[in-house]
Amino acid sequence: MKPLSWDHVPPKGGINLTSVEVNNLYEFYTAGKQNGWVSQNGVKYRTICVDCNSKIGSEFDPVLNQLNRSLINIIQPDNPTWVANPVKIRTKPVRLMKAVLAHLLSAKMHIDEVVTDKNMREMLLLVNQSIPEDLHIHYWFFPYDTTVIMRDFALPVVPGNFSVCTFAHMIKYFPLAFIVTDSDTFRGLTTLSQYRNLDIDQEVDIEIYLDNVKDFDWPEKVDESNILFLSAESANAIYARRKQ
Repeated sequence: MKPLSWDHVPPKGGINLTSVEVNNLYEFYTAGKQNGWVSQNGVKYRTICVDCNSKIGSEFDPVLNQLNRSLINIIQPDNPTWVANPVKIRTKPVRLMKAVLAHLLSAKMHIDEVVTDKNMREMLLLVNQSIPEDLHIHYWFFPYDTTVIMRDFALPVVPGNFSVCTFAHMIKYFPLAFIVTDSDTFRGLTTLSQYRNLDIDQEVDIEIYLDNVKDFDWPEKVDESNILFLSAESANAIYARRKQ
């Protein structure tokens, strides 16, 4: 077995990595239960081999990082340019989707052999292999200086309709959030998966709706219209914020 290396989630290069306070997500949401720890340079997981980490860093991360930097530049308060809504940013959506999936794959406390992870590993090892048809990647503007990572959970596709749920994985960090589901739609979000059959380096202008701002704890907050089904891994979900 090859040695494991640290994978930063989100990746280095797209945001400034600083010391962060990391809490279990559900301890954080429960008043009085914040028994976190400090990570010196962002959130990271030691679950990926050195070679795979290098491949992800060279093949996929540059596209994700460039998208983040472009959006951050656009939304700066001193930007004299009038900002249209939706913002359109040119990117390579297949490489972008693979970057998101790669970091979600590594963002686990325990390595296991669930079918979803097995399919993602095979897809990432072969750069030109298509993204599995049952993985749909949705995204939205996330203007919060926090990081939320959650794996292997289920929730309703439409709030209040508990009869139709989707299996999901999620990563949220400034300025974008992504949720991967086995449902082709999710609560009105824009989806990247419409581009899954493009060539890996084909470019398109994707739309980011700056007025579609969700609460920082959306969609995982439990209330009368929303429930969550948690696995052992999703119970390890984390919430991280800049250390004060």
